[in-house]
Amino acid sequence: MLFRIRSLRFFSLVAVIIFLLSFYIFILFPFSLISLQKRPVHTIILSSWRSGSSFLGQIFNHHPDVFYFFEPGHSIWNRFQQEKAEVLHYPLRDLMHSFFKCDVSPLYSYLPKGGKRISELVFFPESRALCFPPACSASYPTEVYNRFQCLLRCGDISLKRMEETLRDPRAVTSSRIHVSLTVDDNVLTGNKPSIIQIMSKICCAQVSIYNFARAAKDFLDERYMLLRYEDLAREPNFNIRKVYKFVGLQFLNHLKTLAYNMTHNKIKSDGFITYSLESESAIQKWRESMDFPMVMQIQEVCKEAMELFGYLPLQSKDDQKNPSVSIIAQRRMKNGENQNEK
Repeated sequence: MLFRIRSLRFFSLVAVIIFLLSFYIFILFPFSLISLQKRPVHTIILSSWRSGSSFLGQIFNHHPDVFYFFEPGHSIWNRFQQEKAEVLHYPLRDLMHSFFKCDVSPLYSYLPKGGKRISELVFFPESRALCFPPACSASYPTEVYNRFQCLLRCGDISLKRMEETLRDPRAVTSSRIHVSLTVDDNVLTGNKPSIIQIMSKICCAQVSIYNFARAAKDFLDERYMLLRYEDLAREPNFNIRKVYKFVGLQFLNHLKTLAYNMTHNKIKSDGFITYSLESESAIQKWRESMDFPMVMQIQEVCKEAMELFGYLPLQSKDDQKNPSVSIIAQRRMKNGENQNEK
């Protein structure tokens, strides 16, 4: 089962880590009849906002053995918009605990009408599994997954691994400047936080998560994986195979086409989430749109994270505008081990 959740602190509960930042958390388990004969595998994918996690989520969402549920935690902070993350992480922790036991009933109390309709989950069309039987009998298993058709047809129906994804903090900053996340930002740091405050929290949390994973190596051995968005975008098939192997899923041939289309802007956007793009253009786009003083500020507040994850600082505005100046170190990671090569 896959969930997208935002919170602000570490908590160990079953295989759940809820941490000091708004984060996407994805939990997955095999959903086919064949997979049900095996022990389910729960996987959490951790990522900050605007860091490419929707892209990776769709890679899982299109696998027939995966049940994907998009961001149930949104219902909590959307209902309690004036509360701080330090307060909301408690109900979020309990909600996640219930989800790991396949109990969704605690979610109802956070929905506008008590969970009478699945459409109360704002992002339910993002889940392929919720758009087909047995969840929605208005669709047919042989149909191609389409979020818009899911929204129209299915809105009235009744309601152990960890993977961290991250992205260049400068790219995250540029993206967040152009996307309204007012409610989420307020939950994170209080009223009207600056982008510098937000990014400082994000980068500190990413470093904390990584250090926590390394410190818990005995417990997390072969259970934790770190993946940069840029690596996934540039080498989708290689990294998708690696991710699937990590969670015990078979790489299917149709996913090669999906990965190509998603990294070459071949999928038409039909909803809130846009996960199809020109991968190299998306990686470099911030270099054209951000002011260099802002770049310098982000590089300063995110210095530790950038060094740890292989993002190279720029020294001048000319370097920023020169695409031949590298901004990403080559990285080959194995279960959280940091290996950067310039």
